[in-house]
Amino acid sequence: MTPQEALSQVRSRFPFPGYNVENDASYLTVGKIVEKYVPAGGRVYDFGSGPCDKTAIAAAMGYDCTAYDDLGDNWHKEGDKRDRILAFAEEFGIRFRETFAPSTDGPFDMVMMNDVLEHLHESPRPLLTELVSSLKPGGILFASVPNLANLRKRLSLLRGRTNLPSFDLYFSWDGFWRGPVREYVRGDLTTMTRRMGLELVELSTAHHMLKNLKSSPTRAAYLAVTRLFPDLADTWVLVVRRPANWTPEHVA
Repeated sequence: MTPQEALSQVRSRFPFPGYNVENDASYLTVGKIVEKYVPAGGRVYDFGSGPCDKTAIAAAMGYDCTAYDDLGDNWHKEGDKRDRILAFAEEFGIRFRETFAPSTDGPFDMVMMNDVLEHLHESPRPLLTELVSSLKPGGILFASVPNLANLRKRLSLLRGRTNLPSFDLYFSWDGFWRGPVREYVRGDLTTMTRRMGLELVELSTAHHMLKNLKSSPTRAAYLAVTRLFPDLADTWVLVVRRPANWTPEHVA
């Protein structure tokens, strides 16, 4: 099954209308990266999977998928949403875990983290060390993360507006803030790769947030500028490999 076919299947069966599944680009990125770097039928672990919408892309394509999320966001706790998430995961053959223990289910061909790193309040080093430890030698860590230096955010700052989540959302949030804390630029990701002792395979940009640009002329101008300067796009796509001789002691 192609990534586009998988997206169509996931979209038709996803239990939450109006969720982000209408944003094709981020889902197709997942499908294309998994297809490119994981052998057919290979094992994929999705950390911070949320409702398993992106995990289901890989599962629909025939990959053996395990997903972890604590389902601690406010919306996860509303009504019967947790039960519907678990049922959706089961429908796609995804092993869903609410306890973080990747080594129990590993080793994996790929660990993926889609829009997760920016939510961490602490250094990502301990988490990444545990996730990389659950990979097979030569296995792949794939992460997507918002680009702190993207063009839209630069222009917002020039206009005296924030490049952070809306203050209204932050102000009205109940309990521990689970929104974005620290977004990334190219140098952050290359430094992280080096400090983790991993092999950089791919570091590219993608357009996952075009929905934030409401008008067609604005969107066209944004795409034209980012074709010339790709590092101004909204999302980073990082693919790194665990070297055959990697151990946690390689983390600097």
